[in-house]
Amino acid sequence: MCVHVVLRQAAAKGAAAHKATLEPPRKLDWYPGGSAWQLNTTRAELRSTPQLARVFDFVKTEDAAGSITRQEAVSMVPPLFLDVKPGHAVLDMCAAPGSKTFQLLEALHAGDGEPQVCICDDCTRRCSVL
Repeated sequence: MCVHVVLRQAAAKGAAAHKATLEPPRKLDWYPGGSAWQLNTTRAELRSTPQLARVFDFVKTEDAAGSITRQEAVSMVPPLFLDVKPGHAVLDMCAAPGSKTFQLLEALHAGDGEPQVCICDDCTRRCSVL
């Protein structure tokens, strides 16, 4: 099982700057298995706030190891509606950068059998992260 980490969206240009808060991560109760958590900080704040340096290092290290994925909460919804089960075959036509694809693979690996996923994306620059 992978833990999903959701970061708050950055404010639109011209909007008031949000001061980084040090709230504990909040579990997203609607996500199956209790494996999704939201941090009330943006990626930029996570990188630039000294008090969050250890959290940033942890998220970066665990993401590289494949233990967690980072994505917006709204991006976690479509794979849930597909209700993918072990034994299904999946064609992901807009796979890059791969967060939703990872969720689909996670669902396919929940049982026995060989998962079948065909991934493609028409943006070669984005495909490098797949």
